[in-house]
Amino acid sequence: MADIGKAIARPDGAQAHHSEIARRSFASFKFDWMSALAADPRLDARAKVIGNCILSHINQHSGEAILSDRSISDETAIPERGIIRGRGPLRKHGWVDWRRTGGANVYRVRSDHIVAMNDRLARLKSQRNADTKSRKGARRVAPSVAERDYRNDMPPVAERKNNQPSQIGQSQHCDPSPVAEHVQPPVADKHLNGTPSSTPIIPPRFVRRPLRGIGLEEGEETATTIDQWLASTTIEHRAAELMPCAHRLGLSRDQTRALADEFARHCRATNKRSNQWPVLCRRWLRTHTPKAARS
Repeated sequence: MADIGKAIARPDGAQAHHSEIARRSFASFKFDWMSALAADPRLDARAKVIGNCILSHINQHSGEAILSDRSISDETAIPERGIIRGRGPLRKHGWVDWRRTGGANVYRVRSDHIVAMNDRLARLKSQRNADTKSRKGARRVAPSVAERDYRNDMPPVAERKNNQPSQIGQSQHCDPSPVAEHVQPPVADKHLNGTPSSTPIIPPRFVRRPLRGIGLEEGEETATTIDQWLASTTIEHRAAELMPCAHRLGLSRDQTRALADEFARHCRATNKRSNQWPVLCRRWLRTHTPKAARS
C-alpha cells in the first residue's frame, strides 16, 4: 500500500514542479516585457504606464486580459480620454493588441520587439562602459599636481635612505614661491617685551565729526554749560551770531528771544556741556521754527 501511495504521489509532485517552472517563466517574461517596453524611445511615459497596467492583468494560461477603459483609468489615475489616446501607440508599434466586445476589451501582449530592445540596451551599455574607460584613462594620463608647475621647474625632493638617517632631509632649497614675498615677518608685541610694534594704528570705525560751521582748533576752548556761556558773552555778541539766521527763517526779535530762552531751559534740564553754543542755538532755531513763520 505504501508503494502504491508513492506511485500515486509522484505524478502530483511532478505536475506541481512543472506548474512552478511555468509560473516562474511567465513572471520572467513579464519582467523582460516591461524592461523592453520602458526602453522603447518611440513611446511616451503615459503609454508605458498603460502597457504595464495591461500586462499585470494578463492571464498565464490564456494570455489575455479583459479590461475596460474605466478599470485602467482607476488603476493608473489617467483619464479615460488619455487611456484611449495612450494605447494607440502601443498597437501602432507592436506591443499590445486588442479586440472590442460589448463591455470591456480583450487585450493581448506581443513580444516581437523584446529582442530588439534588449540588443539596444546591450549596445548602449557597452558604449557607456567604453566612455567610462576612456575617462579613467584620461585621468591616469593627466599630469600630477607637482608636474603642473607653470615655471617648469620641479621642486627637488630629498632622497630618503634607510641606512643613512643623518642624510634624511638634506635637500637643495628651492626658490621661495611668489606667495612668500607677501608674508610679513613676525612683529614683536609691545605689551609683552616693551618693544615698539610696527602694526599700523587703525582709526575707529565711527568718528565723531565736529559740527558744521565751526573752525576752532583742537583744545582751543573747553566745554562749558549754557550759564557759563551766557555769562562769558554779551547780548550784542549773541545777537550778532543769531539774528542773521533768525532773519533768514523769518523770525522776529521776540520770537527769536522766546526760542533762545526755550533752548536755554532745555540745556539746563539736560545739563548739557559744549564749546559750540552758537552753532547749537542756530540749529535749535532751524528745527523749532513754526511753519507759519517760515512761510
